[in-house]
Amino acid sequence: MDLNNYNFIKQVLNPVLESLDQPSDLDVGKLLAQSKTKVVESAFDKIQQTLLSNDTISQGEILDTINQTVQEICFSKTNELIETIAETKHEYQSMGNSSGLSDWSWLAYYDYFLEIGILTEENAPLFVEYADLVYNSKIYDCLLYEELVIVCALPESLHFNDNGLHGDGFPAIQWKDGYKQYYLNGTNVPEYLAITPTEDLDIQYFLSEISNADVRIEFINKYGIEHMCELGEVVDTYENYSDEWYHKSEYQLLNMGGLFDQELNLFLKMKHQTMDMFCLEGVENDCKTITEALSYRAEVDMDEYEIIDIK
Repeated sequence: MDLNNYNFIKQVLNPVLESLDQPSDLDVGKLLAQSKTKVVESAFDKIQQTLLSNDTISQGEILDTINQTVQEICFSKTNELIETIAETKHEYQSMGNSSGLSDWSWLAYYDYFLEIGILTEENAPLFVEYADLVYNSKIYDCLLYEELVIVCALPESLHFNDNGLHGDGFPAIQWKDGYKQYYLNGTNVPEYLAITPTEDLDIQYFLSEISNADVRIEFINKYGIEHMCELGEVVDTYENYSDEWYHKSEYQLLNMGGLFDQELNLFLKMKHQTMDMFCLEGVENDCKTITEALSYRAEVDMDEYEIIDIK
């Protein structure tokens, strides 16, 4: 490799050191390097080996080689770093040196003093600079080390309903690298439950795969109480009574034992009078009638009482 090409490579690589100090202008995923100096030195050595025997290569080809090599080395350093973190993640869990959305609360507090003129760019320049970074950099979170900053950008998409993060049929959170998180009504749920259409949900998944109570609630919400009740056996129904409120509440005593591989597992089904939705409530297995189930719930003998109103 001739001296001109050698000098040209040095001329191109020197600014790389400076560019690595400007993460806002670069893809963060390619800059998870343990040391910017080591990356550039490694790139230079590799480029020398590649081009040493080629005296006719153009400077444009040299630029392409430099760009490709630096990216390869940065990705290599990324993998090394990921492996290191995976091996030591239980040992180092301190999040003290971090910044991002978690800083917005205290930054907002001091922002007030900027608004009223107590803090200014002159007497608090570092605060102003840091606040601007957090507010405008689209950083979700980052960990700060002596020679390394691990940055997580904001998600590409977020979906909510009135109960919190929610995505019925799609991820509630979608990250730039393709990682997805699934929520229903603010509850973190498995992908299967969030993505599968209601009519395709398998009740066996509920029985064998879900142990978390909150996730089980979301399965029932999506599957539907009425749909689930169809899997039970009617022991007693409001249609056997003349009581007005039995009919308004559409009481049914159901044996759901078959659903749980049990001979008997009784539930009282009722229509919520204010929310216009059906509910299931477990009762003693020795209940034979709706009245006995209501007595169990109220802890009184319902034969001695009359339902006047339900609120």
